[in-house]
Amino acid sequence: GVEGGGANMRSVLLSVMVVAVVLWASLKGRPFTRSIAVLIGITAGWLAALLLGLAPGIPWATSTAVQLPRLFAWGPPTFDAGIIFTSVMTGLLVLSNLVASILAMEKTTGQKLSRRVYDRGVALTGVSDVMAGVGATVGFVPFSAGAALVGMTRVASRLPFILFSVIMALMGLVPPVGALLSSIPVPVGYSVLMASFCQMVGFGLRDYLQLKLDNRDFYVVGLTLLFGTGSMMLPPEVLAGMPATARYLLGNGFLSGMLLCILLEHLFLPARFFASGSNTARGKEKRRAGSFFQ
Repeated sequence: GVEGGGANMRSVLLSVMVVAVVLWASLKGRPFTRSIAVLIGITAGWLAALLLGLAPGIPWATSTAVQLPRLFAWGPPTFDAGIIFTSVMTGLLVLSNLVASILAMEKTTGQKLSRRVYDRGVALTGVSDVMAGVGATVGFVPFSAGAALVGMTRVASRLPFILFSVIMALMGLVPPVGALLSSIPVPVGYSVLMASFCQMVGFGLRDYLQLKLDNRDFYVVGLTLLFGTGSMMLPPEVLAGMPATARYLLGNGFLSGMLLCILLEHLFLPARFFASGSNTARGKEKRRAGSFFQ
């Protein structure tokens, strides 16, 4: 944690403790303990934050105990060509994240999914985003960390996911519950996510180990990682004079890196100009499988 321009050692200590608890529960715990490793980490971290004085207050001030969603809570719909173009570009880029999420889940569960599953995933993601725009929340994005959570907890059944979704929808109608969940200390939340992201890194590395990378692949992967990471470090004032679309794309490391990866893979450094002989077709298939994680 950073506080007043310097590191907050209590937040650092809290984060290290949460990561250690999650790792111990997921690696050394019994099967039931592994299945709730994230919950154990959040609970232990929250209690430790209370003892260290890092837990924020709970905003209990609510007008009612039960409240239905309000339509167009962000205001009435308006037409803006720039925002529409940015949204379309973002949606196309996020499709790769959807494919990566499904591929990661395939590797976690060991099941091969059909093309129909991908089509349904795209359709339902679009429907959920439309409903989010009508309601009072932001759009949904497929999260590859879901596969990491399955790998960490060893629970891949659909029933817990369905029950959790129903319970979350019902709790969303109760403002006091939302106020309680929003008070989870920031170091605790990010530390739990960091532990689950380790599984994601493992999926990507495992996938790359199955590929025979050449010099072209090194440039595609290296430029993508460096450009995406570097764009996240740009100060806001650098992008102040750019168009809204450019500010949004360059200000988001994931989107800018993914866009550059697609351009390098298919336009600037296409595989057909660098592959030769009988390895061309096989190399394309391997690179296509790996490009979803780039």
